[in-house]
Amino acid sequence: MSSDTKNLSPEEQPLKEKTKTKPGIEYSKKGKALTFFDIFTLVKETVAVVFKKRDENLKKKIILLLSVVLIIYGPNFGESLITYMFVRYRLKWDALKYSIYSTYSIITHSVGALFSISVFSKYLGFHDSMLCLISITSKLIGSVYIAFVKTDLDMFMVPLIEILNATTVTSLRSMVSKLVLPEELGKINSIFSLVEMLAALLLDPTYSAMYARTITIFTGAIYIFSAILTLPPIGILVWIFIQHRRETKLKKRQAIQERVVYCETAINSQ
Repeated sequence: MSSDTKNLSPEEQPLKEKTKTKPGIEYSKKGKALTFFDIFTLVKETVAVVFKKRDENLKKKIILLLSVVLIIYGPNFGESLITYMFVRYRLKWDALKYSIYSTYSIITHSVGALFSISVFSKYLGFHDSMLCLISITSKLIGSVYIAFVKTDLDMFMVPLIEILNATTVTSLRSMVSKLVLPEELGKINSIFSLVEMLAALLLDPTYSAMYARTITIFTGAIYIFSAILTLPPIGILVWIFIQHRRETKLKKRQAIQERVVYCETAINSQ
C-alpha cells in the first residue's frame, strides 16, 4: 500500500476504492470489451419478455397491445409531418397561424388529459382499456372531421373534437406494465419505445408519399387513411375490455365461493 493510501482516513479510503470500480472499469482490467454477441444476447433477452409463456392470455394481450402501439403511433408521427402542408394548401395558413393553432391544440389536449385521468380514471374507475378506447375513438372522429374542414373555424374545432385523445400513451403504458413482472418493467418499456420508433420508421415515409399522390385528388385522404388505421386497435381494445370484465366477474365468484366454504367450515367445526 502506498504512503498516500496510508495517510487517508478510513472514511476517505472507500471513496478512493469506489473510483476504481466504476461501471466499465472491470472490463478494461480484464481486457474484455462489449462484443456484438453480448449486444445480441441483451436484445434477445429483452425481446423474449414479450414472447415468454404466461398465464391467462397475458402473452396474447402483450402482443396485441404492442400492435396497438405500432398502429396508433404511426398516424400520429405521419400526421405531424403533413398537417402544416395540409393547412397551408387548403386554408392558406402561414407559419404564424399554424404556431397559434399548435399552441391551442397542446393546451386543449392537456385539459382533456387532466379531465380523463381525474374523472374517468380516478373518480369513475374506468379500466385502462376503456380509457384508451375513449381516446382512440376521439381520434377517429377527429381524423374524419379534419379531412373535410373548409374554414379556419372548422380547423380550430379539431382539438376540441380530439380533446380526449391525450391519454392514449398513458393508458397503453399502464396496461402493458400491469401484464409483466416488476423486474421486467425496464425491458418492456424498452420494447415499447422500440415499437414507437418502428412505427415512425414505417409510417413517416408512407404518409409523405401518400399525401404527395393524393394532394391534387383529395387533400384530406391521408386523414381518412388514419381513421381506417384506428379501427383494428378499437377492436383489440374492445376484446381486452371484455376479457377484463369476464376475469373480474370470475374473481368475484371465486371470492364468494371461498367465503361460503369458509362459513360452512366454521359452522361445522362448532
